[in-house]
Amino acid sequence: MRNLFQMRHSRRVIAVLALLIIIFLLYQTMRKTSKKTDFNPMANIVQVSDVLVQDMPVQINTLAQLLAIDAADISSEINGTIESIHFEEGHAVQQGDLLIKLNDATQTALLEQAQAQQDLTEIDYERLKNLYARGATPKQELDRAEADLKVAQANTSLAKAELDKTNIVAPFTGRLGERNISIGQYVSSGDKLLTIVDKTIIKIQYAVPQQYLAQVELGAPVSFITSAFPTEAFTGQVDFISPSVDASTRTLLAEAIFNNADERLSPGLSGQITQVLSIIEDAISIPEEALVPTITGYEVYEVLDGHANSKAVKIGSRSGGMVHITDGIGADDIIITQGQHNLRDGAAIEILQLEQE
Repeated sequence: MRNLFQMRHSRRVIAVLALLIIIFLLYQTMRKTSKKTDFNPMANIVQVSDVLVQDMPVQINTLAQLLAIDAADISSEINGTIESIHFEEGHAVQQGDLLIKLNDATQTALLEQAQAQQDLTEIDYERLKNLYARGATPKQELDRAEADLKVAQANTSLAKAELDKTNIVAPFTGRLGERNISIGQYVSSGDKLLTIVDKTIIKIQYAVPQQYLAQVELGAPVSFITSAFPTEAFTGQVDFISPSVDASTRTLLAEAIFNNADERLSPGLSGQITQVLSIIEDAISIPEEALVPTITGYEVYEVLDGHANSKAVKIGSRSGGMVHITDGIGADDIIITQGQHNLRDGAAIEILQLEQE
């Protein structure tokens, strides 16, 4: 009986000690937290950042889409039936390569007819020419025969041209699209038969705000990034600058070309184009997230004696999440970057100290 009592007593002592340890640990945790935050329940919790003085690029950043310089839908100029197909979809072809052959029986017959008529008029012309030389026929007859010969020659040339149209060839060197035609298929003039694209040189069109007009130059470098190749930046050059500004958008059109000899890029890819126009030295800059939009522009909140002090600012270029402040704050100011949207001028603030990892 005595041993049972001692066991119960020991269990109670262990439980009390465990409870005391837990209370002690909770007390230490709350004490550390209190020291770290020094929390003021009447203040607004904010995060802050120093104003940075650094070189910043003036640049154009805009979404853009790749375009092919040469791309075309290939169609037939005449009605006819496909007799043979001489290409593989997706393959590269050279300018002038035969792609599709239409049945040319009608065109061949018309050419033979025109050639025969030309031969006949040539004989008639030569006969009258000899007679005129001997004074045996008037000049008017010779002129008529000469005119008939020219008409016959023109008809022969026209028939040859129509026969040539039965050979559908590549208009330029490029890569063919998918095949949607079959041998024996009847096609009409203008029907889209396949596409061809030259991917070796790609261009991008983008809008330049009018204030940068004087800074955009032909041959200037630009870079393009796309989600298709997220770790690469492709470099090109400005190749065209519009001579006029769009009155509705106050921008001008610019084009950059990219050498794409390996054909990795494809027309239609979207991404972001960046063109650095100049570098601002010792620019006052802050994180973009510190900006608070207003009716007249932007403002920021600086830390002043434990309170939030609003300041109207003028902004310049943006780069890498930072924005250049051209007027409104100084290099020694401390700016609120989180929690400022719920502040009013003069509100008490409590700076949240983030733990360093």
